[in-house]
Amino acid sequence: MVNVNLKVPAFEMILKYTASGIGAVAGPMLAPWKARREAAARLIEAEAEARRSLIAPDDAERGMLNIGPGGIQQRIEFQEKKRQANIASVVRGGSRRSR
Repeated sequence: MVNVNLKVPAFEMILKYTASGIGAVAGPMLAPWKARREAAARLIEAEAEARRSLIAPDDAERGMLNIGPGGIQQRIEFQEKKRQANIASVVRGGSRRSR
């Protein structure tokens, strides 16, 4: 078997410019499609996360929603933990800026 490695600089440049031109034209044409696909994927992830947060661990096998006081408390605690993390993040960010 003979392996021939032939490089033609002019041909390589033509391929490079052609690929660049196709990307420049196709990129904006495909951007709305790509954005819709990414949004649909984020929506699916958000719905799954919402279901996981509403289903108590012991009821997960049965698919039961925990809407009672315990579930309300879990949601409140989750929100407060997020708020506390945000406050801590702002405080850490603020101390870096003042240096």
